[in-house]
Amino acid sequence: MTIPDIEDVDGFRHQLMTWYDKQKRDLPWRQPGVSPYGIWVSEVMLQQTQVVRVIEYWNKWMKRFPDVQTLAKANVDDVFSHWSGLGYYRRATGLHKGAQYILDHHDGKLPRDMPSLLKIPSIGPYIAAAIASSAYDVPCAAVDANIMRVYARIYALEKFDLNQGESRRKIQAIADKAFDTTRCVDWNQAIMDLGALICKPREVKCDICPIRKFCGAYRSLKAQNGDEPISEKLTRLYPLSRNTIMDKETKKISSVKRSDLRKSSHVASAVIFDSQGNVWMKKRPPNGLLANTWDFPTISVDDLQKKTLKQSSAKKLQTMLNLSKIPVAKRLFYAGSIMHIFTHIRMQVEVFVGEGTDVQIKSEIKDNIDDDKGRILCSEGWVNRDSFSSIGVSSLARKILESSLQSKSFAGFIKAEEADGGDMSSQPVKKERSTE
Repeated sequence: MTIPDIEDVDGFRHQLMTWYDKQKRDLPWRQPGVSPYGIWVSEVMLQQTQVVRVIEYWNKWMKRFPDVQTLAKANVDDVFSHWSGLGYYRRATGLHKGAQYILDHHDGKLPRDMPSLLKIPSIGPYIAAAIASSAYDVPCAAVDANIMRVYARIYALEKFDLNQGESRRKIQAIADKAFDTTRCVDWNQAIMDLGALICKPREVKCDICPIRKFCGAYRSLKAQNGDEPISEKLTRLYPLSRNTIMDKETKKISSVKRSDLRKSSHVASAVIFDSQGNVWMKKRPPNGLLANTWDFPTISVDDLQKKTLKQSSAKKLQTMLNLSKIPVAKRLFYAGSIMHIFTHIRMQVEVFVGEGTDVQIKSEIKDNIDDDKGRILCSEGWVNRDSFSSIGVSSLARKILESSLQSKSFAGFIKAEEADGGDMSSQPVKKERSTE
């Protein structure tokens, strides 16, 4: 593999670090005294999540789980409750398992060397390099998609496909060679800030870029004649983004809307209330979408079922939704449809609302809730809506609940319950934006 060079690599390093020292982002995990554990948590949270949102969650997380020992010994529902709304819940599982591994194998302290870091759950090459360099001043070049984009432009790697494994290996070799070993703690952060503030995926700010004169892509495009602005052409060609496709034979590039890359999913969910306003929920499996979070009974809906779903009888819906443990004695009505967008999935949810029988309600609540700590002890059961803040409930589940509460079907329940002396409407639900 041939690794390209920058003509004046020392000048490039000096110019970048001079800019970074003046313009670096003020982030809580970069403050003096932050532990390697705090840096690790920030790097996991920053995967697929915007910085402004991570700041809020990181601060709350560090107050509740200030060190490896506290996180390792925490209950999984407690962990998920503090991750709720951040999305990609496997990250929370990885942090929890990683903390337990560190406590068992490293006496609760993150190791300094890459081989040991890479053995820890949730830590891959990028996070390991980020921890080693930022926490321990070890010369390790971190490479993720953002850093790949920056280096692909600096080294003028035209039509460079980030989706290929060979691309990552080439960028890693380039990053290793360009790394400033005199500023190990700051170098990866400087490249990252350059990509976040100047060399963005779109809206590239070449006119104020501190390393513009060292950038191969900029110099190459400036030398060409054409009406298209340099920043627009650079964005299109350096490198190929995840939303572009290149024909292997013709090398022709075409853009694809992000929405077109998402898979479509159609499901039905049931929100079942008891006479006290509690809801019946199930815990999702430890693997897959929204792993280990609490959700309402949900099934996938095929094309045939879509046409007849709203007209299905309550008994048929109970069977489809596997509600054998909580029979819906009186009604099960259609409440409406909602759309939830994940990064790779566009999910349409048909929401049904119903009322459960009172036969086993009291015993189910007693058996399922630990009164001392408010934890749910079983994999399904009645859940008080006030306990959502202490268990892992996804934004999708909250949106489904909100849809059911706002439906005309639920309004009918309220009238019926008031006539019976019940109080299903006593607990308000906060509106939240979808973040998964």
